[in-house]
Amino acid sequence: MWSGARAALLHTQYRQGKEIVGTAGALHAKPGTVVYFGTDGIALTERRPWPYRGEVGDYLLKGHLTGPVEHPKSQEEYLKLRGLGRAELAADQAAGGERQ
Repeated sequence: MWSGARAALLHTQYRQGKEIVGTAGALHAKPGTVVYFGTDGIALTERRPWPYRGEVGDYLLKGHLTGPVEHPKSQEEYLKLRGLGRAELAADQAAGGERQ
């Protein structure tokens, strides 16, 4: 089960019936934009137009930091960046910014 979840972080296909209507995951991010790859999510320095339909496996935008961002060297550094990203997204949404 965990290997399937981790594989989905690399590559996910969005389907409508049998038709593939989109792809998402770390392999579909621009080179150099992946800052962190964890067991339950990825952190990028740019927003991607990946759809969120509320279905299991969909990527949910939880934070945003404008890049470039130095890659974290520890879990603590990642958690700090994650907190900053969540705060920036919340401020953007409060100001009427883009939602995903």
